[in-house]
Amino acid sequence: MNAKNDQQVNFGQGEQTRPYIYELDLMRPVTAVTVVAVHVLSGTTMLNHTQAGLQVQNGIFTSVSVTRDVFMFITALALAYVYFGRPFSGKRFWAKRSIGILVPYCIWSIAYTWVNTSQHSPAAFTKLALFNILTGNASYQLYYILLTLQLYLVLPLFLLFLKHIKHHPWRALSISFALQVVGFFGRVAGCGSLSGSLFADLPVLLYSRRTGSIVLEASKSLCPEPW
Repeated sequence: MNAKNDQQVNFGQGEQTRPYIYELDLMRPVTAVTVVAVHVLSGTTMLNHTQAGLQVQNGIFTSVSVTRDVFMFITALALAYVYFGRPFSGKRFWAKRSIGILVPYCIWSIAYTWVNTSQHSPAAFTKLALFNILTGNASYQLYYILLTLQLYLVLPLFLLFLKHIKHHPWRALSISFALQVVGFFGRVAGCGSLSGSLFADLPVLLYSRRTGSIVLEASKSLCPEPW
């Protein structure tokens, strides 16, 4: 989840150190501020009493509602940048994430379940707490932690997938773009059953000049062959 920490994984002495991507350090706080803007815009619509004003506010809200995708992009890029093409130890990987992410997520899920539940019978509470941990429903802000954990689970498969597409970046980008458009259409059409799932954010594509330069820089390091 922390892109900076993900880039600081120490490998063996024989491993070549990849350049640190400082642009990610700037993207994270900017995205965090954008999250605040999203909540401010969504929570102040009742103050707008004109149709034109509501349309403008909703337009701005829609334009900045990319924060989940940006954070998923940062996390995925940092993980792939660090682990692709190197020996992957699942035990070492999860030992780090369990202490820093999984355990706190479970503790907070249980705490929110306790606070938000009227009946605390042991059997019912345990069942509900487990359900909330698995679904991220304990509190609205915890769903992203669940998305991150889902990404961690599929990371070995994702790294294996990268080996097969690294020589075909433009083809992979085109197919990913098509899949993303279909995914967005599904959201607009009301197919929101996967909105709290990792599958709703795969693939995550951010088309901007700055992001493109970061991806290109990282891709050249991961795949030195000509594009």
